[in-house]
Amino acid sequence: HRPGTESADGSVACDLGDIPATEALCEGVDQLVHVEPVLEHPRDDGWIGPAGWLEVCTTQTYNLLYAAVEAGAVSCCCLSTMALWEGYPADLAVQPFWEPLPTCEPDVLGPHLASYIATQFAHSGALRVSLACVGTLDDLPAGPRCRWRSETGAVAAAAAELVADTLEAETEVRGDGS
Repeated sequence: HRPGTESADGSVACDLGDIPATEALCEGVDQLVHVEPVLEHPRDDGWIGPAGWLEVCTTQTYNLLYAAVEAGAVSCCCLSTMALWEGYPADLAVQPFWEPLPTCEPDVLGPHLASYIATQFAHSGALRVSLACVGTLDDLPAGPRCRWRSETGAVAAAAAELVADTLEAETEVRGDGS
Protein backbone atom coordinates (compact mmCIF):
# COMPACT_ATOMS: atom_id res chain seq x y z
CA HIS A 1 0.00 0.00 0.00
CA ARG A 2 1.59 3.23 -1.12
CA PRO A 3 1.63 6.41 0.95
CA GLY A 4 -1.24 8.72 0.06
CA THR A 5 -3.44 6.01 -1.48
CA GLU A 6 -6.58 4.46 -0.10
CA SER A 7 -6.14 0.99 1.30
CA ALA A 8 -8.62 -1.80 0.78
CA ASP A 9 -10.54 -3.20 3.72
CA GLY A 10 -8.32 -5.49 5.73
CA SER A 11 -5.09 -4.20 4.21
CA VAL A 12 -2.18 -3.04 6.31
CA ALA A 13 0.14 -0.19 5.38
CA CYS A 14 3.78 -1.12 5.82
CA ASP A 15 7.00 0.62 4.88
CA LEU A 16 9.08 -2.34 3.67
CA GLY A 17 12.17 -0.30 4.47
CA ASP A 18 11.22 -0.58 8.15
CA ILE A 19 12.51 -4.02 9.20
CA PRO A 20 10.50 -4.41 12.45
CA ALA A 21 7.29 -3.32 10.68
CA THR A 22 7.96 -5.75 7.82
CA GLU A 23 8.61 -8.57 10.28
CA ALA A 24 5.32 -7.79 12.05
CA LEU A 25 3.54 -7.70 8.69
CA CYS A 26 4.75 -11.21 7.84
CA GLU A 27 3.83 -12.85 11.15
CA GLY A 28 1.53 -15.78 10.45
CA VAL A 29 1.95 -15.54 6.67
CA ASP A 30 2.63 -18.80 4.89
CA GLN A 31 2.12 -17.63 1.31
CA LEU A 32 3.05 -14.26 -0.14
CA VAL A 33 2.13 -12.43 -3.36
CA HIS A 34 4.52 -9.61 -4.26
CA VAL A 35 2.97 -7.33 -6.90
CA GLU A 36 4.76 -4.02 -6.33
CA PRO A 37 7.38 -4.57 -9.07
CA VAL A 38 4.72 -4.51 -11.80
CA LEU A 39 2.74 -1.52 -10.58
CA GLU A 40 3.29 1.80 -12.28
CA HIS A 41 5.26 4.08 -10.01
CA PRO A 42 4.53 7.77 -9.87
CA ARG A 43 7.42 9.84 -11.13
CA ASP A 44 6.16 13.36 -10.71
CA ASP A 45 4.13 13.39 -7.51
CA GLY A 46 7.11 13.60 -5.19
CA TRP A 47 6.54 10.12 -3.72
CA ILE A 48 9.30 8.35 -5.54
CA GLY A 49 11.82 8.84 -8.30
CA PRO A 50 13.87 6.33 -10.30
CA ALA A 51 16.36 5.65 -7.48
CA GLY A 52 13.53 5.25 -4.98
CA TRP A 53 11.75 2.85 -7.31
CA LEU A 54 14.86 0.69 -7.61
CA GLU A 55 15.11 0.75 -3.80
CA VAL A 56 11.53 -0.57 -3.60
CA CYS A 57 12.28 -3.34 -6.09
CA THR A 58 15.58 -4.41 -4.53
CA THR A 59 16.14 -3.73 -0.85
CA GLN A 60 12.46 -3.68 0.04
CA THR A 61 11.78 -6.88 -1.93
CA TYR A 62 14.64 -8.51 -0.06
CA ASN A 63 13.32 -7.23 3.29
CA LEU A 64 9.85 -8.60 2.53
CA LEU A 65 11.04 -12.02 1.42
CA TYR A 66 13.52 -12.35 4.28
CA ALA A 67 10.86 -11.41 6.85
CA ALA A 68 8.43 -13.85 5.25
CA VAL A 69 10.97 -16.69 5.45
CA GLU A 70 11.77 -15.84 9.07
CA ALA A 71 8.04 -15.90 9.84
CA GLY A 72 7.71 -19.37 8.34
CA ALA A 73 6.32 -18.59 4.89
CA VAL A 74 6.84 -21.40 2.40
CA SER A 75 5.99 -19.82 -0.94
CA CYS A 76 5.91 -16.55 -2.82
CA CYS A 77 4.39 -15.46 -6.10
CA CYS A 78 6.49 -12.58 -7.43
CA LEU A 79 5.12 -10.68 -10.41
CA SER A 80 7.33 -9.19 -13.09
CA THR A 81 6.77 -7.78 -16.56
CA MET A 82 6.89 -8.99 -20.14
CA ALA A 83 8.81 -5.80 -20.94
CA LEU A 84 11.93 -7.81 -20.06
CA TRP A 85 11.64 -9.49 -23.47
CA GLU A 86 11.21 -6.36 -25.59
CA GLY A 87 14.88 -6.53 -26.60
CA TYR A 88 14.18 -9.53 -28.81
CA PRO A 89 13.09 -8.93 -32.43
CA ALA A 90 9.33 -8.41 -32.79
CA ASP A 91 8.98 -11.25 -35.31
CA LEU A 92 10.16 -13.88 -32.79
CA ALA A 93 7.87 -15.67 -30.35
CA VAL A 94 9.35 -15.52 -26.86
CA GLN A 95 9.95 -19.01 -25.47
CA PRO A 96 9.98 -19.94 -21.75
CA PHE A 97 13.70 -20.75 -21.78
CA TRP A 98 14.73 -17.33 -23.10
CA GLU A 99 16.67 -15.09 -20.77
CA PRO A 100 15.27 -11.63 -20.03
CA LEU A 101 16.92 -8.63 -21.68
CA PRO A 102 16.37 -5.85 -19.16
CA THR A 103 17.17 -2.27 -19.97
CA CYS A 104 18.41 0.33 -17.49
CA GLU A 105 15.00 2.02 -17.46
CA PRO A 106 13.64 1.80 -13.89
CA ASP A 107 10.27 0.42 -15.07
CA VAL A 108 12.06 -2.58 -16.59
CA LEU A 109 15.17 -2.92 -14.42
CA GLY A 110 13.19 -2.77 -11.15
CA PRO A 111 10.95 -5.78 -11.85
CA HIS A 112 13.93 -7.70 -13.22
CA LEU A 113 15.93 -7.13 -10.03
CA ALA A 114 12.95 -8.03 -7.83
CA SER A 115 12.45 -11.32 -9.68
CA TYR A 116 16.19 -12.01 -9.51
CA ILE A 117 16.13 -11.54 -5.72
CA ALA A 118 13.11 -13.85 -5.44
CA THR A 119 14.91 -16.43 -7.58
CA GLN A 120 17.89 -16.36 -5.22
CA PHE A 121 15.58 -17.15 -2.29
CA ALA A 122 14.30 -20.12 -4.31
CA HIS A 123 17.82 -21.30 -5.21
CA SER A 124 18.80 -21.21 -1.54
CA GLY A 125 15.84 -23.43 -0.67
CA ALA A 126 14.46 -20.83 1.72
CA LEU A 127 11.23 -20.26 -0.20
CA ARG A 128 9.30 -21.79 -3.09
CA VAL A 129 8.94 -19.05 -5.68
CA SER A 130 6.60 -18.69 -8.64
CA LEU A 131 7.56 -15.95 -11.07
CA ALA A 132 4.96 -14.56 -13.42
CA CYS A 133 5.67 -12.02 -16.11
CA VAL A 134 2.42 -10.27 -16.81
CA GLY A 135 1.47 -8.21 -19.79
CA THR A 136 -0.40 -8.46 -23.04
CA LEU A 137 0.79 -8.25 -26.59
CA ASP A 138 0.32 -4.72 -27.84
CA ASP A 139 -1.06 -4.72 -31.38
CA LEU A 140 0.06 -1.22 -32.34
CA PRO A 141 1.35 -0.73 -35.88
CA ALA A 142 5.01 -1.43 -36.65
CA GLY A 143 7.59 1.11 -35.57
CA PRO A 144 8.95 2.26 -32.22
CA ARG A 145 6.46 0.95 -29.69
CA CYS A 146 6.03 -1.05 -26.54
CA ARG A 147 5.20 -4.65 -27.55
CA TRP A 148 3.81 -5.57 -24.13
CA ARG A 149 1.40 -3.74 -21.89
CA SER A 150 0.71 -4.62 -18.26
CA GLU A 151 -2.86 -4.13 -17.12
CA THR A 152 -4.28 -4.20 -13.61
CA GLY A 153 -6.69 -6.99 -14.52
CA ALA A 154 -3.85 -9.11 -15.90
CA VAL A 155 -1.83 -8.59 -12.71
CA ALA A 156 -4.73 -9.58 -10.46
CA ALA A 157 -5.62 -12.62 -12.59
CA ALA A 158 -2.00 -13.82 -12.72
CA ALA A 159 -1.58 -13.49 -8.95
CA ALA A 160 -4.86 -15.28 -8.21
CA GLU A 161 -4.02 -18.13 -10.59
CA LEU A 162 -0.53 -18.66 -9.15
CA VAL A 163 -1.80 -18.57 -5.56
CA ALA A 164 -4.51 -21.10 -6.43
CA ASP A 165 -1.99 -23.34 -8.23
CA THR A 166 0.41 -23.20 -5.28
CA LEU A 167 -2.40 -24.00 -2.86
CA GLU A 168 -3.44 -26.96 -4.99
CA ALA A 169 0.14 -28.25 -5.21
CA GLU A 170 0.60 -28.01 -1.44
CA THR A 171 -2.79 -29.29 -0.26
CA GLU A 172 -4.33 -30.98 -3.32
CA VAL A 173 -7.34 -28.68 -2.82
CA ARG A 174 -8.23 -26.34 -5.68
CA GLY A 175 -8.52 -22.77 -4.39
CA ASP A 176 -9.87 -19.64 -6.01
CA GLY A 177 -6.76 -17.51 -5.27
CA SER A 178 -8.51 -15.23 -2.80
